[in-house]
Amino acid sequence: MRAIYGAAAMLAGLAGIVPVTVPAAMAQGTTAGFQGALYIFFDRGKFQAWQRGAATFGEATVVPAKLADVPFLVMVAVAGCKPGANGNCNVTADYRLFDPSGKQVVDDRARKIWTKAPQPAGVQMFSEEPVPAMLQSSDPAGTYRLQIVLHDNVADTTVEQERTLTLESKR
Repeated sequence: MRAIYGAAAMLAGLAGIVPVTVPAAMAQGTTAGFQGALYIFFDRGKFQAWQRGAATFGEATVVPAKLADVPFLVMVAVAGCKPGANGNCNVTADYRLFDPSGKQVVDDRARKIWTKAPQPAGVQMFSEEPVPAMLQSSDPAGTYRLQIVLHDNVADTTVEQERTLTLESKR
């Protein structure tokens, strides 16, 4: 995976591959009332339309038939964070990516997720800094594991999420 923008250089190096179908969102995790969910948006235009209310969530998260060289956004949503003395939450995430051999190829820690006031109970807040990425046509085929550990730094609580992307070569 290669980051599209310099500030999002966290996912670097996968490639030219055709995926096996995977669901758009991971199952949610919860620890002591702190919740998190991992989402991947494969169509930036439909993602923006969904944000404006002009498209459904399903349309925004549809997995394309071929992912090679298609930009996408990795985002997390959180709920139930504890506010600090300033009234705001302090949620960060550690992003790790493991290649098909199990080798860790990305280790991006303490990325800001939510540093504003908590929302009402049950309302999820999407990350303030989504991670733009792209599968490249030169990367090896196989199953890649994306692991995200969310930290509620005020409550000292973590939620771990994982998603696998199984990619086949173009041949």
